[in-house]
Amino acid sequence: MRVSNPFELRIEPLKTAAKRRLKQLKANDDSEWQRYRHMLSDEKKTPETIKLADVQWLIARELGVSSWAKLKAHIEEQQVHLQHIEQGSVPLDNDCRTLHIRCGHDLQSVLPQAGFRGDFLPWIDPYCVGPLAQDASMQLQERAQFIAEHYLAEVDTQTPPSELVQRIIADDTRNRACLNDAQYQRRVIWVEHDNYDQLMLIYLLAHLRSALIESTQVIEIDRFPGHARYIGLGQLPPQALRSCWQKRKSVTSEMIITAQRVWRALCCESPREVALLLSTPLDEQFAHLPHVLRRHLQQLPHCDTGLSMTQQFAVKLLLAHSKPMSVEALFARYQEREPLPFLGDLMFWAHIKPLTMGQYPLIERMKDSDSFSKTLLNVTPRGEQCIAGHQRYLGKECVGGVRVSPISGWQWDHHDLDTLTPFDFRD
Repeated sequence: MRVSNPFELRIEPLKTAAKRRLKQLKANDDSEWQRYRHMLSDEKKTPETIKLADVQWLIARELGVSSWAKLKAHIEEQQVHLQHIEQGSVPLDNDCRTLHIRCGHDLQSVLPQAGFRGDFLPWIDPYCVGPLAQDASMQLQERAQFIAEHYLAEVDTQTPPSELVQRIIADDTRNRACLNDAQYQRRVIWVEHDNYDQLMLIYLLAHLRSALIESTQVIEIDRFPGHARYIGLGQLPPQALRSCWQKRKSVTSEMIITAQRVWRALCCESPREVALLLSTPLDEQFAHLPHVLRRHLQQLPHCDTGLSMTQQFAVKLLLAHSKPMSVEALFARYQEREPLPFLGDLMFWAHIKPLTMGQYPLIERMKDSDSFSKTLLNVTPRGEQCIAGHQRYLGKECVGGVRVSPISGWQWDHHDLDTLTPFDFRD
């Protein structure tokens, strides 16, 4: 069954698939029975007793819906939205001048297709990586230098670094002016459940002018029925984005207070402030924040290897592959393993690139390419020793306000927050 988008579902092909799979189950097809029991360990079902309703339930669950009836209702709703698009219905945001804010450009062309006419503001700064600071001017300068050095310089080798920094600062100034522009009667922040989106949301709410609170709304989507794993809003077809509009919620003063607390903790030099937040009911205002903050802390060095969780994933995946792999292929494998995908391919490469450098690299660049994504990588013997816990990676990293150097910083086992401790190799 093929559709133009894995999140565009059609009921008739699903009905046909259910009948076909029922025949396979009744014929005692082992692979089909494994799929069924993976979703529900019902030993009472047999080829003689299995029914079409059981298979329909299985398909609904595989697509991320709890029942066949809810799956049908979802598909019917999407069809209604698609009809509105095809008929050129009145834009959903036509009632007032609206600014749509998104961490990236992925929705910029899709929102007009979905029937929105408001302006679009891509808020690019990835607060999930690099240094964070409470001081606004320090924050702007440090992050501009970080983004220029780690990202833009990788894809723009002709522009001087100082010019890249000034370009980032100018873009940030324009974005803030747009965000605060009095012409907009409504601001809608579109986010999903990962670190990139959630920390952008925290930043924006923590710095939102009090006069804008009542006119700001959030659309937060962490799942969507489909044939693929839902990672973000950019995967969805236009009609799906129309249905998301119905789920927007207004920003409250409680959300602002919590966002300000979280932002201060993220900017602290000690990660214990973030760890302490995890013992408080953050999910009352931000349902996904506990998972996000925990994943944020897992970018600190592991106490055995000195690697962040992302770096450990990369080295282990290369080891398992047993032969050189391109950055592009490695990133695809990493996305499958990552419990909370939040890095783009360039961000991923910037994070593992230091492992290829220095006197004792953990990863060897077998073949460089004009495009970083085509660079071939392989694990060195020292990388194998590091993953085994016999060698420690000594790297330099900023995880929010926490500064990690080869000789001092913070580490933990990435599971038990009680193991979160400082280290200092100068003694």
